[in-house]
Amino acid sequence: SDVSAAANVAARLGFESMAIGLPLADADPNSPVVAIGTAGMARLGLSPSAIGLNDLAMGEGLVTVTRVNDVITIVLAGPDDAGTRAAAELFAGRLPKVWDPKGAALTDVVNAAGTFLDVPVGTIAVPNARVTAGGAAIDRLGVVARFDAVDALRQAEDTLNELLTSRAANNAESESDDDPTLSYPGALMLQFNLVAEGVVVSIDLPRVRGPDPKPLSSRPGAAAKRSLDLSSVYGIDGFLGDANSDLIPDRTDIVLVPSGGGIMRTIDLAARLGLETTGLSVPLALPAEAIEKPESLPTPVLIGIDHPLIDALIEDGKVALPDLMPGQGLIQVVRPAFGSKSAVIVTGGDASGLDRAILQLTERLPHIWERGKDRTTIDTVEDDARNLLSGRSPAGQAATALYKLEQLATELSDRALTSAEVTVYVEKPERGLEVLARRTVEASLAVPNLDVTVESLDVQEARPVEVGGVVIGDEIEIPSEVDEFWDHFRNKVIPAVMWDEPITVTARLSEPPMMRSRIEQQAIQELVDAGATLSEVSVSILSAYKQGYSWLYDAVRPRLATLPVDRVVIRFAEIGPPPGWQQQAMYTPTRWLLELHPIDEVLARELDLALDKITFEKMPIGSPTYEVIAWDASGRERLRQVFEPAVVVRSYFDQFPDYEKVRVTTGWLDARVGDREVANTRIVTDLERFWDYFQGTTLPAIYDYVMELSEGKPRAADAPHFGELTVTVTLSEPDYQLGIDQEQIAPMEALHEEIYFGTLHFFDVLGRYARGQALNYPGRVIPIVQAKSDGTPGTATIRFTGFGSPRPAVVVSYQEEGGVAGHLRRDIPRVALEQPVTLAAYVRDGQDGVERLDLRVKVDSEHDEWSELVKRTRVERVDEQIMSATQLVSIVGNLERLREAGLYRDALAYHGLGELRIAAGWEHEIDVETQLTASLIRGGRPAPITDLRL
Repeated sequence: SDVSAAANVAARLGFESMAIGLPLADADPNSPVVAIGTAGMARLGLSPSAIGLNDLAMGEGLVTVTRVNDVITIVLAGPDDAGTRAAAELFAGRLPKVWDPKGAALTDVVNAAGTFLDVPVGTIAVPNARVTAGGAAIDRLGVVARFDAVDALRQAEDTLNELLTSRAANNAESESDDDPTLSYPGALMLQFNLVAEGVVVSIDLPRVRGPDPKPLSSRPGAAAKRSLDLSSVYGIDGFLGDANSDLIPDRTDIVLVPSGGGIMRTIDLAARLGLETTGLSVPLALPAEAIEKPESLPTPVLIGIDHPLIDALIEDGKVALPDLMPGQGLIQVVRPAFGSKSAVIVTGGDASGLDRAILQLTERLPHIWERGKDRTTIDTVEDDARNLLSGRSPAGQAATALYKLEQLATELSDRALTSAEVTVYVEKPERGLEVLARRTVEASLAVPNLDVTVESLDVQEARPVEVGGVVIGDEIEIPSEVDEFWDHFRNKVIPAVMWDEPITVTARLSEPPMMRSRIEQQAIQELVDAGATLSEVSVSILSAYKQGYSWLYDAVRPRLATLPVDRVVIRFAEIGPPPGWQQQAMYTPTRWLLELHPIDEVLARELDLALDKITFEKMPIGSPTYEVIAWDASGRERLRQVFEPAVVVRSYFDQFPDYEKVRVTTGWLDARVGDREVANTRIVTDLERFWDYFQGTTLPAIYDYVMELSEGKPRAADAPHFGELTVTVTLSEPDYQLGIDQEQIAPMEALHEEIYFGTLHFFDVLGRYARGQALNYPGRVIPIVQAKSDGTPGTATIRFTGFGSPRPAVVVSYQEEGGVAGHLRRDIPRVALEQPVTLAAYVRDGQDGVERLDLRVKVDSEHDEWSELVKRTRVERVDEQIMSATQLVSIVGNLERLREAGLYRDALAYHGLGELRIAAGWEHEIDVETQLTASLIRGGRPAPITDLRL
C-alpha cells in the first residue's frame, strides 16, 4: 500500500517536471525527502508521536513538513494504509490547492491570514493538513502565525475569537465559495497556532457552512484500450489518452496495481507516466486489496509475482503464464482481461526478475534498450516485421520467393519433367540467393536439367531492354538549325538578290547572342558579295527562344535608346485555345507576358528609366501578340511597333495525339527583295529536333516496353516500372545571365525540366489511358544537359534500363517428356497485412535489452487456400489480400534459413534483442489454439549503429 501511495506522489512529481532522474530513491541525500507511511518514517528515525500521528483515527492521513538532520522532509502518513493513501492522494492530487484544483491555493490562505491578523505574510506558514479517506475536503488545515510579542499574539487571538463567535452564531449558508473571512469550501477547519515568546495559542476556525460538496465525477479514461500493445504504452493508444483529439497525451488511462515484494520500481514507473502526459488523474496507483471490481477501473497494470488479480486471470483462462526462471522478467499484454478491457502483467521468476521487468517498462520502453530518436523501438520492430511479411522489403521478398517456389515445386512434383527454368524476381537480391532457390526446388522436384536465375528489380541494377528486337536508347546527332538557315538563305535569298532593290532578312534562331551576331554579319557580307548594296541590306537574327523578349531587347531597345523616351507601354494578347483545338486545357492565358520576364527591369536599367515608367497591358484574344508604344515627356508618341512570335501547334505526346495540343515557338526565316517575298519558311530549332526524336522514338518505345511487360495492364502498385532513363543532350543554345537577380536565358535548363517532368507526366497519362490509374514513381529519370555556343550539330545519348517482370515473382518454365511445355508464375505482391502487435517481452536480470519479444499478426486463414480461392476471384486479389498462417510462419522460417546461409543477416535483427517470436492468428480473439508460431533466433547480425549524436 505504501508503494501505491508513493507512486501517486511520484506521478505528480513527474507531471510537474520537464525531466526527471530515475530511480527516485537514488536522489541527492541533501535534497528534500518525502517519507511515505510509518515505514518511511522509521527509516528516517521519526516517531509517530513526534509529528502527531498518534492523534489520528483509523482512515485519517497527515501531510506535514518537518526537518530531519536539517533536511526538509515531507511526511505523508496515517495510522493505517487507508490513511497513508489518503495523505498521499491529497499531496499528489490536491495540494497546493485547498482541495479544489480550480479553487483557492495555500498562498491565498497565507495572504488572507496575514491581512486579517494584520501581520506580515512572512510570519504565516501552513505546515500540515489532515484528511480522511473517502472525504470530500481537507479535515484540518494547520496555519502557524508567529508574533514578536505576546501582546500582538493576544490581539490576534481576540480577533480570531470574535470571528469564531460570529461564525458560530450565524448558521446561514454561505452565498459564496470564496468567503473573505478565512473560509474555504475545501477545508472543513483552519487550525490556527499563534506563537510568541514561548506562548502557543491554538484556535480551531471552522468554515462557514455551505452547500454539500458535489459528488466526484467518474474518472476519465476508463474506456477499453483496444489497440494497447507494448509499442504504444506511452502513447494515446496505450497508457495515456487524448481528451480533445489534438494528438497530445492529456490523460492517464491506466491504474497501477502493485502487490507483494519486489515492486519498488513501481514508483519510478508512475513518475515516467507523469512525465509523459499533460494531464494526470490521481490516484494513479492502488493496492490490489483496494480493488473490488477491476472491470470498472481504467486498464490495470498488474505488478507483482504473487498477485490476486493475476491469479484471477489465470483461473478464468484469460492468460497462461510461462514458468519463469530466477532473474527472468515478463511484461505481457492480456486482451481482453477484465470484461472488455485489456490488462498488462508485469511479473518475474523472482524479485530480481520482477524488478528488471519494471525497469524495462519504466526506463526503456518503447525502446528495446538504448534510448534515442535513432535507436530501435518496438514500433520499429513491428514496422519492419510487417514490411517483411507483406513482401515490402528485399528480405521479405526473398523469403516469400522460397515459399512460392516450394508451392510450385510441389505442384509440379507429379509430372515427368525433362527441364525447368526458374527465375526469381526480387528487389536487391543478395549473392547466394540462387543457391537456396535451387535447393528449395530440388527438395521437392526431380528434374534432370534445372536452371535457376535470380534477377534484381532494383532500379540501380536494371538492365537494358529490347522491344521488337531493338534496344531502347541510342546515340544520335541532331542537325543544326544554323545549317538549315544557311541552306535556305543560300538557295532562296542569294539567288534573288538585285543590286538596285532593298533586301530585308529576318530570322529566328535559338542560338547564343554572339552566334546570332556572327550570322548577321556573315549574311550581310554574302548579300553584298552577291551584288546587293550595303545601304539597302537589313539583316536581323532574333532568338527563337523567348521571341518577344528578344524582339524587345535586340530590335526595339536600340531604337528607344536614340529617342527621348519618358514612358513605355508593352501590350500583350491574352492567349486562348489554338485554332482546330478548342478543347485545349494546358495553357496559361498570360503566357506571352510570362515569356517577357524580366524585360521591364532590363529596359529600365538600359534606358535609364524608372521602373514604374514601363508598364504592361493585357489585350483581348486576337489582338497582336505584342505591341510596344513609347512616349516622350510631353506625351508625344515616339514609337509604335507590333510583333508576332513564330509558333506551331503539336501534340503534347506523340504517343497520345488526342490527349492535348500545345503551341511551341519555332525558328523562322522571312526574306524580301524589293516588294517580293523570296523566303517565308520554318526553321526547326535544335530543341525541337531533339524533342521530335524523344517524342517520336524514345517515349513510344518505352510505352511498348511497359505494355509488353505488364501484358497490357500496367498497375500503379508495380512502381517503379523501369530502372533508369538517362538522357544526355548537348546543343548550341543561349545560356547567359541577365544581371537581374539570378535571372537567365537558359533553354537547356527548360529542356531539363521538360525531359524530367514530361516523362513523369507521360507515365501518368499512360496509366490513365491503359487502366485509369496514374503510374506514379515510374523510375529514375536523369536528364544531363549542356549548352554550347558554336552553332554546330548537337548530340544526344539515351540510355534506358528495365526489368524482366513488372513485380516480384517466381516463374517456372518447364518441359515435360513428350515435348509438352508449360509456364507457371506466382507473384510476390505487397500483401495487405495488419500491423503486428507486440504482446510480450521477456527480460533477464543482469542482461541488457530484451531476451525475447512476442509479436502477433492477424491473418485470414490457417492453411494456404490459394488454389481454391483463385477459382472464385482474380489472382491479383488473392495474392494482394490473403495471407494464411501457414504462409506467414513459412516466411519466418525461410528468413532464418537465409540468415543462417549468410544472407539478409540484418533483417529483423536488432541490437539488444534476442529471440523474435511471431504468432499468426486466424481469429480475432487471441488464443494459442488458433495460431501458429515461428521464431527467429539464429543467423541474425544487426547493422552497425551509426551514432548521429556525435
